[in-house]
Amino acid sequence: MGQEFVGIDVGTATIKAGVVDEKNRVFETLDPPTPTTAAKFNEIVLKTLKIIGAHHKITAVGVGLPGLYDYKSQENLHVANLKYDLEELKEKSPLPIFFGNDADMALLGELELRPEIKKENVALLTIGTGVGGAFTINGKMPYELNLAGEVGHMKIMAGGRECSCGQKGCLQAYAGGRAIEKEAEEKYGKKLSAKQIFELAREGDKKARDIVYEMSEALGVGIANLVNILGVTRVILAGKISKSADLIFEFMHESDQNNIFAFKERPYVLEASSGPDEIGIVGAANFAKLKLDKKILP
Repeated sequence: MGQEFVGIDVGTATIKAGVVDEKNRVFETLDPPTPTTAAKFNEIVLKTLKIIGAHHKITAVGVGLPGLYDYKSQENLHVANLKYDLEELKEKSPLPIFFGNDADMALLGELELRPEIKKENVALLTIGTGVGGAFTINGKMPYELNLAGEVGHMKIMAGGRECSCGQKGCLQAYAGGRAIEKEAEEKYGKKLSAKQIFELAREGDKKARDIVYEMSEALGVGIANLVNILGVTRVILAGKISKSADLIFEFMHESDQNNIFAFKERPYVLEASSGPDEIGIVGAANFAKLKLDKKILP
């Protein structure tokens, strides 16, 4: 039997964990709710490893964390609402455990599941409660670029909407699930989830369609910036909201084209992730393998 690794994808609502084998098949998945205290977070991760370890011989663990992760200092520098004590978790973990940014892990997972696109310049956007992102340029992976890749915090509107990061005009303030829900509450006078808004938009509800259109237009501007600046030739949407990618693509068709310089000479592929529910797990597990093999330093 080959080596098996655990991949853990920490989201704002749930923690997705699973065992990944050498063929990138995912087994024994768990999805406990995400806590907001460091002690509870460590407790859940350690309990998850104990449950999985009872049935598998695990080599190492990779964890994708939301927020700005510094690979050089190995610290999570900024994340809203979630608290961690990574040093304590390292000490208490029964296995070697390695951390990285969740979007970076998702991109690595996508590339591992689709090796045919590894030689391309690829950007991946994770669209859930907020907007995360990662890219690979000329074979350089995001963890090699350290603090690069905060796509959700590129500015698309000077002095625009306030973002959860405290700044204004971020893509995340227009395109994330939290932004959709905030707009919905203003338009409907009640709380509606992003999922409900997409369902209403499919049914032809004008307010919902306006919300999705505005979100898609902002996303198109963000994607155009990635193409203009980085020269990416493939953009992949992942995360919960990517499951409504067909509707997003319909609305953003003109936004990206109108904002890409020399669009006809710089075509790119826009698509939904091949496995939005598993790429974070697969990527984190492969990251652990690379770290253990010292193919990623430090």
